[in-house]
Amino acid sequence: MNILLCIFFVLISPILFVQACYVRKVTPKLPEAAGKRSGISGNGEPMNLLIIGDSAAAGVGVETQSQALLGQTVVLLTERVRLSWTLFAQSGYSTKDVLGAIKAIKKQDVDVVLISLGVNDVTRFMSVATWLKQQQALLHFCRTELSSRQVLFSLVPPMGDFPALPQPLAWFLGWRSQQFNQLLTHWLSEEADCQIINLGTLLDESQMAVDGFHPGEAIYHHWAKIAVEKIELNQ
Repeated sequence: MNILLCIFFVLISPILFVQACYVRKVTPKLPEAAGKRSGISGNGEPMNLLIIGDSAAAGVGVETQSQALLGQTVVLLTERVRLSWTLFAQSGYSTKDVLGAIKAIKKQDVDVVLISLGVNDVTRFMSVATWLKQQQALLHFCRTELSSRQVLFSLVPPMGDFPALPQPLAWFLGWRSQQFNQLLTHWLSEEADCQIINLGTLLDESQMAVDGFHPGEAIYHHWAKIAVEKIELNQ
């Protein structure tokens, strides 16, 4: 079966390459959400939140950070805590990119780290085993340099449902994202200070951004709500 699968991938690889190039060419390049990326909000017990990641973490798909993952998470959390919040994200970031860039973050105490990574690792054909090692290195950084109490890992979204992707590219990237998520979930099941954020197995096309590749405001709200529910479990 594995041999047949390898043969199949070899046969369709030229199609996947052409489709990937076409998608990059025709997909609208949306900007990161505008707005502040750090601040203090709310009243109550202090909490420090750091969001790390890629274009989705940076709010691509909506106009302002108030509509994005950061802003909606801050609103929900500040109903009960005094929140110090920071966003460290950039479009195009892979896990390797983040591992190189976060060295610029000064050593500090962060209660909760929320991570959004994986899509760019999938599209760059990163091996699953290498990606897991990078995730483990990122968790090590959170624990040792940030003294994190809890780390939330967002699963790679179901890329097979991205409207921007044609078949068979959509099927292939969807299959790859499932591989990443299975390994990540298995590993994190043994990490007591970590939680998985699963947005679900299907995406509503009407709730996605106009590029057919990034979340819209409703998905960001759903994402923030799940994240805050996970944080509350450990309060």
